[in-house]
Amino acid sequence: MHVTVSGRRLLDLARTMAARAHTFRQTGGVHSAALCDTDRIIFQVEDVGRHNAVDKVIGWAKLNGLVLQDKILLSTGRISADI
Repeated sequence: MHVTVSGRRLLDLARTMAARAHTFRQTGGVHSAALCDTDRIIFQVEDVGRHNAVDKVIGWAKLNGLVLQDKILLSTGRISADI
């Protein structure tokens, strides 16, 4: 399954994620990760480590029985091959 989303919509989702990054605005020292569909952010978390933030999002999705094939993962920071 492929997810199709316009560049403009992806940018809107990233801006929404940034607007919700309250701890980052206070500290400047955390990463955010968010699970989205093409319309909205479903779940977002902040953590000191970018890997941890992604792990928390995926863990939350699995614990809540979400199908991930049609979702988008947004993350701040660089995305390395190990993520």
